[in-house]
Amino acid sequence: MSKIYNKELKNRFMEQYLDSTKMAYEIIFKKTAKTEEQLGKDLCNFNFSEIDGLLYSMGAKTIESLVSAVSVLSGYTDFCILEGYVPTKMNYYRQFTDKELLKKYLNRFALRKMYLKNKEELQLIKSRCDNAQDKVIFALLWEGVMGENLEELVNLKVEDVDFENNRIHIEGKHERIMTVERDTINSIQDAIEEKYYIRRNETIADSNMPLKITPYVLRPIVRKNSKTKINPIAIRNRVTHIAELYNNPYVTPTNIQRSGMMYYIKKMMEEKGYKTFKDVESKDLEPILKRYGYDYTPQNVFKIRLRLKDYID
Repeated sequence: MSKIYNKELKNRFMEQYLDSTKMAYEIIFKKTAKTEEQLGKDLCNFNFSEIDGLLYSMGAKTIESLVSAVSVLSGYTDFCILEGYVPTKMNYYRQFTDKELLKKYLNRFALRKMYLKNKEELQLIKSRCDNAQDKVIFALLWEGVMGENLEELVNLKVEDVDFENNRIHIEGKHERIMTVERDTINSIQDAIEEKYYIRRNETIADSNMPLKITPYVLRPIVRKNSKTKINPIAIRNRVTHIAELYNNPYVTPTNIQRSGMMYYIKKMMEEKGYKTFKDVESKDLEPILKRYGYDYTPQNVFKIRLRLKDYID
């Protein structure tokens, strides 16, 4: 497990923040530890060229995460300057705020692999699944069924699915009715009918584990204390397992959801005759945002444009 370099000082810096913020900062400091150890000094005393190497080593996958990390490192360095740990009293991180310049530090491999290119790649990933209960996770995420901590997947009941009209009723914070593709309805039907979950193991024989009978589309394996609803962690573990089989660690629930969003944006662009994503008007994104459980606000429109603009055109 990664350790934090000069942990006592960094803990003093993090004391002023809530536990949730501390956890996020600890992740960043664990990423910087290797470079700090190699150079034999705390990151607050890095010069321009050393910060340049540090940002490359962090392997950021999005510009947002990189900007956030630089902000944390800059704030920490300001703290160290006030505490007298930076002899030069220089905070070089302030020179790394331009988003366009920061793009060079992004993990190019991750950028290429982060999102599914098309519906065919979704089908390819689903073909790696032994279980219909796994395939339906990818199908539903692609369509926009996710929610905070995967609650929409967890809470989706069989009665919420209109099998004749290809519609799904999503309850909860962002209640909505969405029309989905017939292939998704077929995946839901297969998942409902599945009675056993195949678990493959390299060291022992494969096992067929009975699935609990519940009113929900996604169901847990029968165990001594298994609950009616599947645990979100179990869903994430299933996605991670398939991602490993597909040899792409960037296949995550969020990235599958955004891949589906891009699919529907491209579909809308083709129908409306838009040549580039820049041509798309904000109002055109309203039904897609709502489909994926986002409120139609200027902030959310901006975020979607920022996150997806490099992948749609």
